[in-house]
Amino acid sequence: MTEALFFLNCYITEFKATGTKITDDKFVVLDRTAFYPESGGQPSDTGKLIRKSDSAEFEVLYVGKFNGYISHEIVSPNGNVSTGLKAGIM
Repeated sequence: MTEALFFLNCYITEFKATGTKITDDKFVVLDRTAFYPESGGQPSDTGKLIRKSDSAEFEVLYVGKFNGYISHEIVSPNGNVSTGLKAGIM
C-alpha cells in the first residue's frame, strides 16, 4: 500500500519517497505520495518526480489508485527510470 501523505497535509508540495514498482517505463508506484489520485470526479494532481542519483526530472501526467496502490504516470525523457525518486507537486 502507498502511504497517502495528502491525507496528513493537503498543502504539502515536496516529499521524499522510494519507487517500489515500475511498469512499462512510465507507471511508477511509490512507497508514499502527496499526489492526489483521480477520484470521484476530482482530477489528479500533476507535478514532477526527481531521481536523486542524477537529478533527472520526470513529469507526472496522471495519478490513479489501483488495487490499493497509487500509480503515477510519468514522461521519461530518455526512457530510463529507476527507483529512489523524490517528488514535488506543481
